[in-house]
Amino acid sequence: AIYDLMSSPFQRRQLAGMIGILSSTTSTFYILFLFCPVFLSEVKGVMTQTEADSMNIAVVGMYIVFLLLCGQTSDKFEHRRDLICIGLPGIIVACPVMFSMFETGSYVGIFLGQIILCFCLALVTGGMAAMEVELWMADPTLSFTGVAVGHNVAATLFGGTMPLLATGLYYQSVVLVDKNEMHPNFFNTLVPQMLPGLYVSFLGLISLFCVYVVKHPHDVRTGSRKLQAAVLEENRKFKERTTKKKKRRKKLEAQLQNMDAGTGYNENYQPPAIT
Repeated sequence: AIYDLMSSPFQRRQLAGMIGILSSTTSTFYILFLFCPVFLSEVKGVMTQTEADSMNIAVVGMYIVFLLLCGQTSDKFEHRRDLICIGLPGIIVACPVMFSMFETGSYVGIFLGQIILCFCLALVTGGMAAMEVELWMADPTLSFTGVAVGHNVAATLFGGTMPLLATGLYYQSVVLVDKNEMHPNFFNTLVPQMLPGLYVSFLGLISLFCVYVVKHPHDVRTGSRKLQAAVLEENRKFKERTTKKKKRRKKLEAQLQNMDAGTGYNENYQPPAIT
């Protein structure tokens, strides 16, 4: 299956595009639900671990609600990528904003920053699972392989390394910020603190580009013309094969009845024994 997946230039393009699309969602998921509680309690020290975990549970609960609503909303758009194209710019903006709100030290600001980001993430991931499968509808035999490889490679490369990179970028931002700056402003104090969020924004730009790289063969509402034509053709062939089988069966039954009537078939007939 892996060989078949990599044998076609079109399939390789679909796989690379899928990994690119998922780069921002997997990294955002990890940074929001795994990195933020540790960052706020252990690294920044703006709240206790219990408070950070409680806030994270509340954010996860809101994310589940947003995810269900966005999944339902994505089915109402004409194209699956429409809602994704709305959510990705939100991630690009919301992640740096979240890290800047962490600098306020306000519990309300910290919570709102995470809620805004989780809402933007839900806009993208609401229809993402369906889109991952639909990207391979041109060759449904590769659906499981394409989704498994694309999703897990993106989660490994971008999501799995996100906590490490975010921590490294934060400590690099500490080095860049000069506490003795005579004229602190937005660029020399706050922007360096947003480095982990700016990295996610960069991945969001890649995802936004890859949305237009992949070729989506499925239109949510009506189906593309080629897909509709293929489905109609398959249905016609299936009905034709079924009709032929029924005709052959009836013909065979009629022949057997004629043979029985012509030979005077007797149920008590026993073939002669061979001695």
